[in-house]
Amino acid sequence: MDKKMSGISKPDTDISKLSGKSKHTEALAIAPETVQLVWNYSKMSVTEVPDHWMDVLKKHQTIGANPSLWLAWFADCTIIQSPVYKKMKARMLKGEKLLELGCGFGQNMRKLCVKGVAAEDLFGFYTDRILIEAGYDLFVDRSTQMTFFTGDIVAGTFEFERFHDKFNIVFASMFFHLFDWTEQVAIAKQVVNFLRKEPGSMIFGQQIGHIKPGLYQVGRESAGYAHNTATLQQMWDLVGSETKSTWHVQGIMDVNDNIAALTQDDNTRCLRFWIRRLWN
Repeated sequence: MDKKMSGISKPDTDISKLSGKSKHTEALAIAPETVQLVWNYSKMSVTEVPDHWMDVLKKHQTIGANPSLWLAWFADCTIIQSPVYKKMKARMLKGEKLLELGCGFGQNMRKLCVKGVAAEDLFGFYTDRILIEAGYDLFVDRSTQMTFFTGDIVAGTFEFERFHDKFNIVFASMFFHLFDWTEQVAIAKQVVNFLRKEPGSMIFGQQIGHIKPGLYQVGRESAGYAHNTATLQQMWDLVGSETKSTWHVQGIMDVNDNIAALTQDDNTRCLRFWIRRLWN
């Protein structure tokens, strides 16, 4: 695959009609945008994508056992939904490096490749290799120059040291809310280590937020902390004081039907955030 890919061709087939079509009997829900990404990136026939998707899930049985993955939750290209996506993409097109926390299949990183970002400037972290391996199969690109790594993001590992002060931008989608306050502080301090120690270093993304911030059960045995923009700033003030850095938090709280259905709580929101380093 070329170092950079640009442009998305329009297929002859109506992608929106393919999402639920598969030779497999299991229910399949793939967003048309995801079908188009897999088709455009892998260069396979667009009509092959739904069956290819199900074959990947069947190969990786531990993924298939997770209902949210059967609904393609982890294949949504959330990066393009950010209010600052275009600005971040412009920076990456100039050679800035991005790390995605909780990269899942790596679909956001492949989306950036399609948009022209150099693969060698893209790095992805996940807690284990299950989805990373499935992503290689889904996008048919084990020879990619993108870098993926795993580890204990809360405790940190010595392997992380090679990534310290390496990135200009960190993207984290549907990740932080899986952890409690103390764990989120520890992860945020890892992010400070990953980012370059200069004004303008950024972390952006989205997570489950709540009108009444606190601990909530969200798809995990232990509860995670759901923020609003005020508590998120409070947390980053604490992180800043412990890392001798200053951070400015901005964000919006959107009503999101998918999140409300997942949490069974009408007070949950999609918290889209962007956090900028002000000074060392």
